[in-house]
Amino acid sequence: MRLIFYERITVRHFIALICVLVVAWIIVPHLDAYIALRQWIADLQEHTTATQESSQGAEVWSDAFPLISGEERKEPQNAEEYYERGVAYYEFGDYKEAIKDFSAAIRLDANYTDAYYYRGAAYYKSENYRQAIKDCSQAIGLDANYTKAYYYRGLAYTDLEEHLRAVEDFNQAIAIEPDYADAYYVRGLTYYNLGKYFEATADYNRTIKIDPNYADAYNNRAIVHRTLGDNAKAIADFSKAIEIAPDDIKAYYNRGLLYIVLNDYPKAAADFNKATQIDPNDANPYYNLGFAYQHLKDNANALESYTQAINLNPDHIKAYTNRALIYRELGDADRAIDDLSQSIRLFPIDPALYNYRALIYIDRQDYEQAAKDAQNACQLGDCGILQSMRDKNLTDE
Repeated sequence: MRLIFYERITVRHFIALICVLVVAWIIVPHLDAYIALRQWIADLQEHTTATQESSQGAEVWSDAFPLISGEERKEPQNAEEYYERGVAYYEFGDYKEAIKDFSAAIRLDANYTDAYYYRGAAYYKSENYRQAIKDCSQAIGLDANYTKAYYYRGLAYTDLEEHLRAVEDFNQAIAIEPDYADAYYVRGLTYYNLGKYFEATADYNRTIKIDPNYADAYNNRAIVHRTLGDNAKAIADFSKAIEIAPDDIKAYYNRGLLYIVLNDYPKAAADFNKATQIDPNDANPYYNLGFAYQHLKDNANALESYTQAINLNPDHIKAYTNRALIYRELGDADRAIDDLSQSIRLFPIDPALYNYRALIYIDRQDYEQAAKDAQNACQLGDCGILQSMRDKNLTDE
């Protein structure tokens, strides 16, 4: 889900963020600080009064923001200063500290609408959805037209799978702000979760009309097309999402899955290969890349991809299982058995895994072990291999 947080930027916000970033420059990787600062600078450029206010803002935050080492700094002295510092923490992603400051602002001013809203948003980002709902509701109680409070409360309801309530809040946000692209987008997600695919498509269409470069809307509309069986439209939308956001893994991954469904394994391999380049620490693209290579009879690359998936996720059952099938094909029974044993350890209630291992024992003419596995599979509901062994007089089980 793409969550764009449109806020009115004040110079005091900006200066507060600069103070946080000075400390962050020492304790976090430079790139993260640069990205956060760059986004805030881009947002601030829209506000023509920045130059006029900068001197006054710097003076205020020189006293109120106690994070820069060196001279002694004072704590915030009033609700507004706590709120401003909380916003800076929020924008920097330190939601725990942001919540503390918003709470301090609320203690000093029980009707501080923006503090309730921001604290609710911070709770949402911290996955404390019930508290997010409570704070957003408080903000709405103080201002019935607080669009973003409805939006974030709807998001919290969505994550709690209270989809009908979420739709109500997104409806309200859209009623107040008819061109609120994010509200249409997340309502589309909610409609999809409710199985209302045509309503979801309509909301994604509206999102794209408002913002033609909304890559996630294309990606999710493609998922609806795929669900409804219109694969051509799905591929077109996934491709458009990639055109807009060429470094976003989601569209490559989803388009690759669709190519697998369509048995177009070369294109699937290309998409999953790109996905592994974008995020080399995610096991699933490697697994699906291995799956595509396996169907292309490229066992060497398939083994390499499955192995990488297992290295990243040692509990990846399907990677162990499919790698075992390749080892069996290559005549490496020991490795095949080892991999299937790992799969069985991870998921001991799947009869297919026991049957796969039984077949390898049969290849080795180890009928006793094969019969044990076939018997286990039969107890789990699949007696095919056991019956075949009986028919061939390979077991008395």
